[in-house]
Amino acid sequence: MSFVLPSLPTNTTPQIQAKATFLEEEVKKLDNIKVVKLNDIEYDGIHPTEEGTKMMMQQLNESFDKELILDGAEISDLTTKRYNKVQALFKVGCRGCETTDFTPYLCNTCKDTAKTVNVKLMLDILARTEEEMFPKVNVNSENNTDDVDMEKQDNKRGRDEDDNISSNKLYKS
Repeated sequence: MSFVLPSLPTNTTPQIQAKATFLEEEVKKLDNIKVVKLNDIEYDGIHPTEEGTKMMMQQLNESFDKELILDGAEISDLTTKRYNKVQALFKVGCRGCETTDFTPYLCNTCKDTAKTVNVKLMLDILARTEEEMFPKVNVNSENNTDDVDMEKQDNKRGRDEDDNISSNKLYKS
């Protein structure tokens, strides 16, 4: 059995990146599952470009060591129109299990089960991803003279706040 990890555009949020990392780590723990990770796919927003689709198919062909495109299909068959000739499929029922009972998202059983799930690993991955994507800036570093101490920054006019208020003609004490 194989599992192709979803590839992500480079402009994702830390939350989306952390979810992808979590999914990859969890799927790799499963026995008898070949995990395929696609790399360097070109995107237009959140959708692969025509070139990105070609890159995906090439990587899948290499991963499975066989041609996945049907005989007779040509590169010219690719379309730049999103969802062209795609038939929508709507799932009825819970998004977490197979029950078809009416619910807008999760059934009560899945909601109750979700409350007991340990999310520490996901939160750790999210914190690590946020730190990698948006490292903290040390504004009071002694080693870097370009850093700014925001608390001691002079205002543009060179006056302190009390002088500014008292010089205002409309201000009466």
